[in-house]
Amino acid sequence: MDLGFWENILQFPDMEVVEVRLDASEKALHLELRWKEESGRCPKCGAEARKRKLEPRKEPVRHLDCIGHKTLLYFDALELECTACRKLFNRKPSFMSEPVFISGAYLDGMMKQAQGTSVATAAQWNGQSGSSFAEMYYGQLKKADEGRVIPPVRRLGVDETAFLRGRGNYVLLLHDLDRHDVIDVLPDRRKETLKDYLEEHREGVFAGLEAVCIDMWKPYKQAVESVFPNAEIVVDRFHVMQNLNEALDECRRGILKKTKDAEIKDLLRKEYRFILLRAREEQVSTPEGRKELQNVLNLDPELKSLYRLKEGFRQIYRMRSPGRAAKALQKWLRRAQYAGSRYLKDFLQTVKNWKTEILNFAKHAITNGSVEGTNCKVKLVKRLGYGYKSFENFRLRILHVCCKSLCLNGLH
Repeated sequence: MDLGFWENILQFPDMEVVEVRLDASEKALHLELRWKEESGRCPKCGAEARKRKLEPRKEPVRHLDCIGHKTLLYFDALELECTACRKLFNRKPSFMSEPVFISGAYLDGMMKQAQGTSVATAAQWNGQSGSSFAEMYYGQLKKADEGRVIPPVRRLGVDETAFLRGRGNYVLLLHDLDRHDVIDVLPDRRKETLKDYLEEHREGVFAGLEAVCIDMWKPYKQAVESVFPNAEIVVDRFHVMQNLNEALDECRRGILKKTKDAEIKDLLRKEYRFILLRAREEQVSTPEGRKELQNVLNLDPELKSLYRLKEGFRQIYRMRSPGRAAKALQKWLRRAQYAGSRYLKDFLQTVKNWKTEILNFAKHAITNGSVEGTNCKVKLVKRLGYGYKSFENFRLRILHVCCKSLCLNGLH
């Protein structure tokens, strides 16, 4: 075979191909390599190092498949001796990864496969030991994380996701809302944990922080205000609307309990619930939809009043003038109090407690929608890993799947 052809494919700057053997029965390609220069530089003092001895390697190095065949590289281990400090060391080929039995390019391929499946499955696809690859996998991610540079963040999203389901154990996800990127994962959602992280990066990553989007969890607000008193806090509108929709749905359930008509009961359990919670403009986009909505609202005056209040609150979120939004919210609160519905009692208190943070949406128009999308990926990560005992491994796995600033190139 043309050796120059294989050298052009491999592109190894420090090795040349001296022999190629094709094993059709095993679908394997065996490549014998030779060092172009049997010298180097001392890693300790940088002086010139010369060959002390060559020893045949016991095992070949697995490289990327070529022409549908498993590629195995054979070469001698080169031991050098420094001419200045007399240090002995083995020269590492440019294509080698940290493990001594696979190339860097092959390891990169396995790492990319592990992004979309479990670590054990990626190892199985490549005929590797699951425990050995897991050690390599998390080792590579740890090195990448240590060298990671987080771009400056102007608008931050904060939200939690379960670490151990059913045990009240949460980890905290921090997002760059402009880049839709995970910044980091914190081990819990305590105020002190978030505050310490913000303090650590206040002069770098968060030096230009303008706004932070949170759900209605006071420790988040307190942590942000203690470190960044000038940053404006925005309550995630989806959490606010979820509370209001729950009040409306509770009213529906109250009507369900009082209704004796079996047909109406069945409609209230299923179809009517979605009609009430659906955005009005979507529901009335067809004549049938308008008729369905009218049928639901005619069931009960209080339900009709709550539905109109729900839609009126949605309109406030469409306003981009803080002053106009403030006037509209004040007017809405008067209408809601006049309605006197017991289902709105908790929601009205929530609005009063978080009024400023709700109105800040008109200025910044940010939500944790992308954060919730990441939470779906995190759930998939947990399913693929059958849960995690180690928070650090869980954190690294999330960063590998969801973080754009985690770069794995050039680690080996």
